[in-house]
Amino acid sequence: MTEYEIIEGCINQDAKCQRALFDRYAGKMMGVCTRYAKDTMEAEDMLQDAFIKVFQYIGQFKFEGAFEGWIR
Repeated sequence: MTEYEIIEGCINQDAKCQRALFDRYAGKMMGVCTRYAKDTMEAEDMLQDAFIKVFQYIGQFKFEGAFEGWIR
């Protein structure tokens, strides 16, 4: 699946695409969360909150520039 297909699927609330997006970006996002959190549990909570927001606002992504930059 291409990034475009994954994002379009997430916009349409496709669980398979949401999982693919999570699998693709969770590692990088966890690295960012770990830098700001005081412990692993807090970082995991931050990651979960971040993905909730990503899925909530993904329809606002306009495919102008890198998705990875938008997701941060």
